Amino acid sequence: MTLGQIAGLVAALACVGLVVFLAVPLLKLGRVLDELRVTVRDLGQETVPILTELQGTVRATNEELGKLSLVTADVAKVSANASLVSDNAAQLSGIVNATVAKPLVKTAALGHGLRQAVRRSSTDDPDGRRSERRARRARIKVAMAEREAELRALTGEPGQPGRPGAGPDERASGRPSRED
Repeated sequence: MTLGQIAGLVAALACVGLVVFLAVPLLKLGRVLDELRVTVRDLGQETVPILTELQGTVRATNEELGKLSLVTADVAKVSANASLVSDNAAQLSGIVNATVAKPLVKTAALGHGLRQAVRRSSTDDPDGRRSERRARRARIKVAMAEREAELRALTGEPGQPGRPGAGPDERASGRPSRED
């Protein structure tokens, strides 16, 4: 065997090694492509029923939307009628208020005023009870003012009612009392 033959043999072995080295990834790639083909076929078989079902769902939804649009149109009509009824009721209320309520309120106020005037007339207190109560309240106020002055004198409180210029109708706080 000559040197040329050995070099040819080494080159042939190198080519065989290269073919074997490249054949392994190609075989793996072939397996991957087979799996991909099976997956695509299965996906196609499973997608067709899903798409058919989706198409039916879309049809049913469109039908329901058509019914819903009819209902919304009816609701809009009812709402317009309700608004019209509300406006008419407001106008009727205004008419009733102008024709009945205001004169009725005025009549009631007049009746109340007349009743109060009759109650406060001098003939309403024929036995004089009201004037007796007023006189009794005045006597009680004077007696209380005298007792307060006595108490201040005993306790020696300066600057309280009873000082020069303070009237008997002032309270201990120095403020005038309200009239009863």
